[in-house]
Amino acid sequence: MLKYKIIMQPSDQGNSMTQKTPNRRIKEFKSRIPFSSRQLIIFALIFAAIGSYVLYRSFAASPAGTAHVFVSPSGSDSGTNCKRYATPVAYPGGAVCASITKAYQLAQGGDTIDVQGGTYSGYETLANDASKNSTPITIRGAQGSTVTHNNGIAFGNDQTNTNSADNVVLQDMTFKGTITLWSTADNVQLVNLKADIFDIFGGNGSGVKGGDYGPCQAPAQGSCLARIIGNNITVDGTAIHHMSSTDLVNYHVDGMFVRGCTNCTVKNTDFWGNMITNIRVQNCCQLPANTNLTLENNWFGVPIEGDNVTGRGNALDIDNDVPGLRIKYNTFHPQTGISICGAWACNPADGGWTATDTQIIGNLFSRAFCASGAVYRNNVYRAFSEYAGSESCGTGEKLVTDFGLVNSGPYSNTPSSPDFHLTSSSPAIGAGDPTNYTATDYDGQPRPQGTAPDAGADEYSTGTTPPPPPPTAPTVSLSSSPTSVASGSASTLTWSSTNATSCTASGSWSGAKATSGSQSTGNLTSSSTYSLACTGTGGSASASTTVTVSGTSADTTPPSIPTGLGHTTTTDSSLSLVWNASSDNVGVKGYKLYRNNALITSPTSTSYVDSGLSAGTSYSYAVSAFDAAGNESAKSATVSFTTATSTSILPLPPPNDTVAPSTPDGFKVTSSGKTSVSLAWNASTDIGGSGLAGYKLYRGSTLVYTGPNLSFNSTGLSSKSSYTYTVHSYDKAGNMSNSSIKICVSKFGFWSNITRSRGWEYC
Repeated sequence: MLKYKIIMQPSDQGNSMTQKTPNRRIKEFKSRIPFSSRQLIIFALIFAAIGSYVLYRSFAASPAGTAHVFVSPSGSDSGTNCKRYATPVAYPGGAVCASITKAYQLAQGGDTIDVQGGTYSGYETLANDASKNSTPITIRGAQGSTVTHNNGIAFGNDQTNTNSADNVVLQDMTFKGTITLWSTADNVQLVNLKADIFDIFGGNGSGVKGGDYGPCQAPAQGSCLARIIGNNITVDGTAIHHMSSTDLVNYHVDGMFVRGCTNCTVKNTDFWGNMITNIRVQNCCQLPANTNLTLENNWFGVPIEGDNVTGRGNALDIDNDVPGLRIKYNTFHPQTGISICGAWACNPADGGWTATDTQIIGNLFSRAFCASGAVYRNNVYRAFSEYAGSESCGTGEKLVTDFGLVNSGPYSNTPSSPDFHLTSSSPAIGAGDPTNYTATDYDGQPRPQGTAPDAGADEYSTGTTPPPPPPTAPTVSLSSSPTSVASGSASTLTWSSTNATSCTASGSWSGAKATSGSQSTGNLTSSSTYSLACTGTGGSASASTTVTVSGTSADTTPPSIPTGLGHTTTTDSSLSLVWNASSDNVGVKGYKLYRNNALITSPTSTSYVDSGLSAGTSYSYAVSAFDAAGNESAKSATVSFTTATSTSILPLPPPNDTVAPSTPDGFKVTSSGKTSVSLAWNASTDIGGSGLAGYKLYRGSTLVYTGPNLSFNSTGLSSKSSYTYTVHSYDKAGNMSNSSIKICVSKFGFWSNITRSRGWEYC
């Protein structure tokens, strides 16, 4: 649920929450309440006398659990009341816990940590606990109280190899410092918080909802750069303002820095008073490139030059191609707009790039040039100057001289944000794309209010247009054919749905399913019921079908013992194994292959390539068969095979080939996970005459890959270790090239002996 929250604070507090003009429309208002100039002056005088008027979005957090841990400034982390209360109790008083860190250590999944009002000191760090990961823990300021922390809070710490706490909701508190989510933080939600800055370094599914960030001045208050890195990160309904620096040589700042972000969204957020730019999108620091970024319903004030006074024309900088970029229904101050390719437009003729799958739709902004490759539609724009920006870049666009905003506000570094709602005479009304628009506007009001949506973040409402009809509820059908089968036979499931976006199977099958399709049940030995639930914007629907199996007496007969276990191909690191098929009274489901009496795989076919073996080493194998009822045959006779030596698989070299292939170049890390790293290199060439045979990849001094591929995924890495990798090429004469460049990887970064990337942890 989205609300708005009003707070009165002393006017001399430099870190007060977001300042808004008093006539800003709140979601619950059915229409904008008009104020005369005289009324506005009276309101301003009242608020100047009693304190700052603070208005910001407030999001409801997860429902509180029945178990609680309490925190108080007067508490003690070793006190008798610093404990987990498994049943609902009132605040017990006394020596409850003194820190969030201690309370989190005591809490279990689904619990609520109630932080009592007052001022706290000490930096908080929430580390991972596997037992807490399944159900979110809510950490909240106690209702009706003001909670202030004189320091920041961190979720994990990459620099000390400390994994983050996951599945946490942190809400309704003030931190006089930085809120940091390190790269292992998954599903951490920052709700209705106040802090100098937030920093999301990675992870998946985290978000910032509501709240206020700023002012922050580097270097006195740190780097002052709100970063979002990771997957499925969302910033919604937040205020980010007054990010500045007194040392731009060493501390460059922007309102927000997006890098290495996949499927990330920034929406319904205010940016103003920030130095250099409001959002910078840049591929950086050996992170994966940004992809699928959505920027919608945001207010972009004019950013400030390094002199902290002069306005800049680029409120949004897109420095690299971002496939899947969507810039939709944002409102920019009339004196600023979008910069692509580090300039006003992306021009391949000048050494720039062509935008890939980029849409710029329904915005209000100042334009200088058109970006090459981007799709423009239904934007309302003004020319940046008399020299540039008057041409249309796409269909349905409108050139104007004034946006018709309630108050475009000054563009200098002022303490108040502008009000970018539309007036009744705005040319943006009805100017949006009638087939492509955001479902709601900046205030959460449904679009469209008229016959077509309005351009920009605000959907103007007269209070007379009825809301759109509710979405249609989905339907789902599921059938089986035939509905009755003999034991060991299969049926076909067929399903379809309408007005659904996702479907999930349960019962005798499971997992996500397409919204329509068909699938075999496989051989059945007992009657089975299949259920399917589909969900859409209008709700959910479900259906079931049962397949009856006749002759359902228990199958207790195992398959026959496989015969003919042998091998077809041998290398220095693999054995290609084959065997004859088994038979069964119902049907063979698969086989179990044992190496040295240990089960290594359960293939469904009668062959398997056992790789990753040591050269010149003997291994013993046996195979058994099993059916759908779980009956397993006895093992076949054990047979032993020996891998080739490292040279035995090479053909005799030509007598005159003594020249090694070229050294592989372009050796790099293409991606990394928590326990893996993917490496790639360019192809080598062989000029000695025997021909290129392949590559050998070493982790330290251990050979981990031999073969013709140009890439390898190294898995099973430890989070507290570092590793070095080199790659060589070799030819059919056995000549091996020199070592490639050395790459060193650690838990959260990597570097080569040629280049390294700032901002990562290196070996």
